[in-house]
Amino acid sequence: MKRFFKAFVSLLALALMLGSFFACSKKPAESNDSVIASIGDRKLTLGFFKSAFTSYADYYSQMGMDPFASKSDLEYFQDTVLDAVVNDLVVLHRAGEEGFTLSSAQISEAEQAAEQELEEIKSQLMSQAEQLNASDPSMTAEQHFEGLIRELSEYYTGMAMSFKDYSAEYKKQTLDTAIVSAYRSEFEAKLPVGDSEVLEWYEEQLQYDQKLYAEDPGKYMENALEFEIHGEQYTDVYPPTVIPEGYSRIFDIVVYPDGELSEEYESLIEEMESVAAQCSDMLFSDALNGKSDHAEEIAEFVSAYKALETRANEMFDEYRDSAVKKMDQAYACLTDGESFQEVMKRFSERSYSDAENGDIPSRILENGELISITHDCGDSDWSSVIKDIYSMTTVGEYSTVFSDDDGSLHIIMRGENVPSGSVDVASIKDAIIRIIRAEKSASAWKNKLSEWREDPALHIDMDTVRSIGTDKLPKED
Repeated sequence: MKRFFKAFVSLLALALMLGSFFACSKKPAESNDSVIASIGDRKLTLGFFKSAFTSYADYYSQMGMDPFASKSDLEYFQDTVLDAVVNDLVVLHRAGEEGFTLSSAQISEAEQAAEQELEEIKSQLMSQAEQLNASDPSMTAEQHFEGLIRELSEYYTGMAMSFKDYSAEYKKQTLDTAIVSAYRSEFEAKLPVGDSEVLEWYEEQLQYDQKLYAEDPGKYMENALEFEIHGEQYTDVYPPTVIPEGYSRIFDIVVYPDGELSEEYESLIEEMESVAAQCSDMLFSDALNGKSDHAEEIAEFVSAYKALETRANEMFDEYRDSAVKKMDQAYACLTDGESFQEVMKRFSERSYSDAENGDIPSRILENGELISITHDCGDSDWSSVIKDIYSMTTVGEYSTVFSDDDGSLHIIMRGENVPSGSVDVASIKDAIIRIIRAEKSASAWKNKLSEWREDPALHIDMDTVRSIGTDKLPKED
């Protein structure tokens, strides 16, 4: 979603906004720059409010809702939009009063995001300008572009701006949005969570997990993996409180062949399958009749199959040659005494969703990955080839180089067994606190906003707010 002046306007899609603006916008009223809400030095203009109002109305319409069905529906909708924009206004005022500031990293991230979004806005507007130039060559595309920017900025801010001024204002509002987000995060991080709340959450989740994993122990690997990767990012990813029997850890060095097998190779495989099928039919026919009527033809088929197989194997070996050489080098490093983890870091080509700069995550290098040779773990499971090789190793022992069904090459090492039973609450306490805080944060933040909205310094022109959208109400008979 691309947002115009994100601190005040919650746009649902850049295309929707531009499409709505160019399709039906008119020259904005002169009062678009008038202030309809203020607190301290923070001000909300009519232009911003109308922009948010239009955006929300378009979204409601797409969802099959009609905010203009009746006067009461309209007033509820007006209040919804007003809350969205005024709440940010109030938070920015509070942050300023308290001297709250963004870190240099947060500022850099916000500025980079604004630059990228502005480039996209410029690209779409320039495309529109070029179309206008094609139909009206009396003005250059650049002149059409400046005209569109002036109309767009006036429509959304009450002020006609050049792209340079529009960009500066956009960046300012992007930073304001970042301040609101960071301020709320800090507020939520300070919400108190008592030990009794942690224990209550743990015991409830423990009962749920005990039932879940008793019925489907293979589900544990998927849930545990998701928590390992996303547990610190998302508060709707819960830590498992029970570990079923039958799990251990595996370390995996994997290398993939370069490119793809040729069409010629695929044709050879198809031809081999056809030859094998015909040979099988003849063998069955002879066995059924107790004769050797097809002996000569079968011999020819076998000879043809072997020739095809030899050529296919040569092509497959060529395809895997660089991967085999890399894996042989990795295995040599292991036999020379290098640690498995160090060789993994240098040679393994497997990608991880939480990798940073392409590096193997520390959680993998330190602990390995979960595996179970007794449970079916669904989409998260290892292949049967890897499970079979793993079952023949002992803790700390690594395999020789082997090929998996998909053509990838592996060296695996068996890690420690994972103790089964309930997870110590202390080991997941921080995660539980994050989850409880997230569950409490919505109501706590709402209550705090209501408290701040009582500030006598906050002024709202409700008469103007109530006038927006009345022209779309059903006409009375």
